[in-house]
Amino acid sequence: MKANLFIKSTVWILTFLVGNLFMEGKAVNVTTNEDDDPYKEFVSPQWGLKCPEGYIRLTEFKAQAQSSTTAKMYYDQLMKCISKAKAKRQKMLAKAYRKKQARFVEVEAKAMKETTKYFKRAGIEMLDLGAYRLPDGTIVIEDDKHTLTPQPVTYQAIAKSKAPIMERDKSPNYDAHNEQTWPIYTGVETVSTKYIDHKPEVYRGENCTYVVTYRLIGFDYHWFHPSSESALVDTETGDRYMVRYMEHYALDTYHWIHGQRGQVIRRVAVYPPLPEHIKKIDLVPGEIPAADRLGNVAPHREYNNLEVKAEMPSSNTIY
Repeated sequence: MKANLFIKSTVWILTFLVGNLFMEGKAVNVTTNEDDDPYKEFVSPQWGLKCPEGYIRLTEFKAQAQSSTTAKMYYDQLMKCISKAKAKRQKMLAKAYRKKQARFVEVEAKAMKETTKYFKRAGIEMLDLGAYRLPDGTIVIEDDKHTLTPQPVTYQAIAKSKAPIMERDKSPNYDAHNEQTWPIYTGVETVSTKYIDHKPEVYRGENCTYVVTYRLIGFDYHWFHPSSESALVDTETGDRYMVRYMEHYALDTYHWIHGQRGQVIRRVAVYPPLPEHIKKIDLVPGEIPAADRLGNVAPHREYNNLEVKAEMPSSNTIY
């Protein structure tokens, strides 16, 4: 009996260690087996976040709304605010990204300002960890990863990469420490597996520079966190050309790529135009802020002397 227990414990520990050592870059696996669902205990398995004392999971509050008139009134009010804020943000993104000069941080700041107005008018206070204090003092926290409403990403009509399907939009009350507020995508553009170890590619565009990256998806739920601090750096002058936005995905935001395990995805980021004399450039990805950094982040990697190519091949241009 003791020997079997020792073997089981050893296997569990080795599995845990191997899993953490194998985490590629910004990736992690989340089981989808409902019989072994970590969400039953944690709001966020990534951070070991359990539902804080005095808080109610949004799924539980939804259940209460079925039998309580008061709970239903506040639940409907909260969901209306969330829906309205998401729609407003999508509309603002669509307007901003008609031009390649748009900067994500500026658009997102404006969208957040509008979001705050909606909740304030409804008497709902947005708290940390993706939680909300309702007018009657009840505090609910987002926790339901299963309620997905797939829709195509449509706000970037001029994109040079295929638009993915958004299974869940970014929460208006996004918090890095609660993965239930992270957006989820699937159907991301893929390429041949020969691109697994392919370096980023840099192309000149009209009033911009495109940076194309490739990444192998290692898990059914694989997370990324693109940074607004990413830069193309001219080593001769020290000039830094900061990323404007990533096509279809929010910067400074954790997001999931779902259901594409074993595939190599292709994504495009947009930077300011580079002077004609620059033939080689360094790519320095921004790092996740220390307070928001998960323990399974791979070592920071920079790419030196990337060739600046004249134009992105038309075979890779997808509308």
